[in-house]
Amino acid sequence: MLRLSLLRALCLLCCVILNGCMAATVVGTAVGVTTAVVTTAVKLPVKAVGAVIDVLSDDDEDKDD
Repeated sequence: MLRLSLLRALCLLCCVILNGCMAATVVGTAVGVTTAVVTTAVKLPVKAVGAVIDVLSDDDEDKDD
């Protein structure tokens, strides 16, 4: 009977520990995805503005006179 109780306690302890690891993994994944989305959302407008500025500016740096 004692052995069965210890086995149940060990199983319960393992479940609690693994749930903590799983929660940390889910949070880490959510943070990683959020960071990637925010980074992409910031990079695209900056690149678009840079492209517009390049088109509008009339620098002839490539031409040699």
